[in-house]
Amino acid sequence: MSNKSCPACGTLSYPTSVYCRLCGNKMLPPNTENQNSEASSDNTLILTNTRIVCLTIITFGAYILYWLYLTWKQMDGETNNNHYPVWHSLTFLVPIYGLFRLYNHLQTIRILADKEEIETQFSPVLSLLLIILNFTLAVTSYGVTSGLSILTIEIIQISLVITAILLAQTTLNSYWQKTKGADVKSALFDRAELGFIILLYAIFGFLLSFQPVA
Repeated sequence: MSNKSCPACGTLSYPTSVYCRLCGNKMLPPNTENQNSEASSDNTLILTNTRIVCLTIITFGAYILYWLYLTWKQMDGETNNNHYPVWHSLTFLVPIYGLFRLYNHLQTIRILADKEEIETQFSPVLSLLLIILNFTLAVTSYGVTSGLSILTIEIIQISLVITAILLAQTTLNSYWQKTKGADVKSALFDRAELGFIILLYAIFGFLLSFQPVA
């Protein structure tokens, strides 16, 4: 019996392995179809730069959570793994481990692009480093009280997140355009996305209610 090759990262594992020993993705037996592939028949897949920039700004960078959810769901039918978009997105909030899951997400996009021989300069490591820099700024700037300094740091952080997402999404858009052809369309702004933004602002409001009044 030959070793299994992880469809997400390409790592070889033992024939009896259930999960990839490198990235943790579930490994399905050969010729097993993904039972969660409803996204593969949906051609509303493109996420425009304008959409990503605007929604990342109005959510102060937190849109990356929804982006992880949506694109992981979209890629479900493109890999041999069962994708769980909600849990995948929430793992981003787990310290350290979230970075590994983010890298796996970015690497999956790169693997799909390479499979279709799409010419791209996209580097999963670069996008990951931008997010790490974003987290580093958040930690090191804790306690800053100057309004101008806070605004400057926030603008830099949001810019880092936008750049990291756009680098990956541009490549993913090219993949959809090549595999789906002329039928591919921009993803719709749906109730789930609106609900995410409303929930986010509700959380922000709740947290701000605990801030002392000057």
